[in-house]
Amino acid sequence: MTAHNHGRPQSGRVILLRVSQKAILLGIASTLAACSGGKIAAVQNAVLPADPSYKIGQAFDHRKICTSTKWDTVKDGRGRTIIEYRCELSGVAAFYKSRDDKRLSDLQGTIQSLEGNYVAGMNSLQAKMAGEQKTLADLNAGIVDPDTQARVDADKKKLQDQTEELAALKSGDVPSIISTTNRVSASLPTDAFNDGNLVTIVGDARDHLSLSTKANPSSQPSAAISRDESGITSASPNAVYELQSNIRLLRSDIAQSSATLEQDKSDPSGIRTLIDNVSGYIKSDQDQLAKETAGKAEYFGNVEKNVGAQIKAIDPNPVTRGDELFQWTLADDNTPDLVYAGAELVHQDGHTDDIAYSSNSVERVVGLVIHNSSISYSDYEPQIAP
Repeated sequence: MTAHNHGRPQSGRVILLRVSQKAILLGIASTLAACSGGKIAAVQNAVLPADPSYKIGQAFDHRKICTSTKWDTVKDGRGRTIIEYRCELSGVAAFYKSRDDKRLSDLQGTIQSLEGNYVAGMNSLQAKMAGEQKTLADLNAGIVDPDTQARVDADKKKLQDQTEELAALKSGDVPSIISTTNRVSASLPTDAFNDGNLVTIVGDARDHLSLSTKANPSSQPSAAISRDESGITSASPNAVYELQSNIRLLRSDIAQSSATLEQDKSDPSGIRTLIDNVSGYIKSDQDQLAKETAGKAEYFGNVEKNVGAQIKAIDPNPVTRGDELFQWTLADDNTPDLVYAGAELVHQDGHTDDIAYSSNSVERVVGLVIHNSSISYSDYEPQIAP
């Protein structure tokens, strides 16, 4: 319920009970001592309009939520006799303390949440940068394809071998042909010649020459060697043609692969553009992270200042007690008329907040009085709140 010190509701008929402002009582109760018992009894013995099976005293006394009850008779500022019922409500101080504690916990949680979100944002930015750095490294690694480079190197070696073989064949010098054509099998297609191809002829010539030299180093070349030399001479033109063709193809392949490498080095499939883009993202993220890092202390300070002000605003003068009040006047025929219903909340420093019940609240309160099921203010207050 919200405490009000002023502007209580005006009178209104509620379940046959008229409710108006709380009567301001004068300290002259002693003058009514002689007749107070009868006036209080008149109210207590009257039938409760909301439930005629109860008298007012039966309904209002012995309530589970009241730690004590008290009936009294005093005069108000206009000379009226006021019969007042007061119930000290159970658990009022604990209720308001719990509410203040929850608000304090929520505000402290707000600080932790705001500061935690700020740090989480910085961590997320760092993780994003780490991913971008890896992407950048991968892009840089892919600028030159190592497989393409290896293929170019191998083709260049093959081109060198075949160029040497071609020069040897063109020279017609059989020993040179024999010494260089040991690589011819890697240079010529396997189906270039028939059984009398240059590879076989050169191999035979090399074998014959080796055997002849071992048997008699000073002997003249044998007929077999002469035959091999003739075979080499006759097979050379075809081998020259094949080598020239292969060399042209190799040079074309090398040129094409080298061009690919150069293209890779300049911008492989837009990798350079991607590298520039990713580098830009990293720079932007680095600037943002630097900004957030520099502003962290100020942000935390503002959060703690602003939310801390709300924490300090939590009631430093807590409620220590709460009384529920009902006040009646008596008509000439001793019929009680309810003129006020509400509560008083007493704070630690002694000052009191008056809470005047609305007409709807009075109806609910009387229903709760009849049922007598509430045992603590924590379950009572939500049911009577407007």
